[in-house]
Amino acid sequence: MFAHARKVAEVRGTVHRLAQAAALPRGLGHVVVQMHYRPRDNRRRDTDNLIATLKPACDALAAGTTRHPGYGMVPDDIPAHMAKPEPIIHQAERGKGGALWLEITWEV
Repeated sequence: MFAHARKVAEVRGTVHRLAQAAALPRGLGHVVVQMHYRPRDNRRRDTDNLIATLKPACDALAAGTTRHPGYGMVPDDIPAHMAKPEPIIHQAERGKGGALWLEITWEV
């Protein structure tokens, strides 16, 4: 249980720091967060398994709570403010390790 909580906190903190470093906008009305994953090998994988990582990432981008403050791109990660399409799993690339990234889009 504690290991899971540590991982969730790590994902949330990393996404928050990366959003700050990229100077992403804050206070938007709606964003789309698309998760991409390139595994290190081509074993079969379900996109459902990536949701456990997508959730804390989206929480970090939203305003958050007093206990877990977020970046503030949108007020909340509910559908009215954030769309989260099914993650995309790419083919492994020889000589490259696994990679996970978010593609975030919004209208100004």
